[in-house]
Amino acid sequence: EVSTDPPVGMLAGGNFDAPGFLNSQFVYNPSYLADLRWLFAPSGIGNNSTGGAGIGSAGSTWGSTAHTGNSFSFIQKGGYVEQTLENLTVGSQYAIRFYQSSRNNNQAHSIRVNINGGQIFGPVGNQVGWAIRTTPLFTATSPRMTLRFAGVSTGADRTSLIDSVELLPSSAAHDLRYNLLQMEVQPDSTY
Repeated sequence: EVSTDPPVGMLAGGNFDAPGFLNSQFVYNPSYLADLRWLFAPSGIGNNSTGGAGIGSAGSTWGSTAHTGNSFSFIQKGGYVEQTLENLTVGSQYAIRFYQSSRNNNQAHSIRVNINGGQIFGPVGNQVGWAIRTTPLFTATSPRMTLRFAGVSTGADRTSLIDSVELLPSSAAHDLRYNLLQMEVQPDSTY
């Protein structure tokens, strides 16, 4: 039986772990890893004028750790990684939550998050260590929509890493934002 429920929670391949992918490995445009359900582009071999995307594992030249599991996606220069979200409920609102980091010893690099070609988040820069990111809500206009993480190319060889990509229904995104607001540090009034 085929599920018609939206893919709420961790997206298929959202942690970028691939069977048999060992520590210290990386690959551009790993189309042979169809189970991941991600498209990595451009399809040329990386470090060209436009950049590239692929997966890397802990200990590779791209990153010393993954946020979840052993692997992550890298987006170099203006490269991108995308996935078609399926079984969305038209009219419902969703958010994307993911973790972002930087390549080992790499300068700042920004990415944008797009849905069906429209920017919903960013550009947001990376940092050393994994930082959680949550997009604003977007409204499903179709049962199938394309999610894309796109690098903002500055011409320099800069790279962002992403991992643990999730689709959140509006209620979960609201609860997450509410909880984060409750944790904000309040000024100490005793001074």
